[in-house]
Amino acid sequence: MMKYWVNKQTRRYYRVHLDRDLLGDLTLTRSWGSLDSRLGRIQNEHITD
Repeated sequence: MMKYWVNKQTRRYYRVHLDRDLLGDLTLTRSWGSLDSRLGRIQNEHITD
């Protein structure tokens, strides 16, 4: 499942992606940055049951 938001006033984007890895654990990937440049950040978090 992926969700994507764009803030037109600040020209920034935010994306969240939730998926299962090969071992069946959940992985949450968050990314955000500016629409005007290639700079941004990505953060991965592994969620175990």
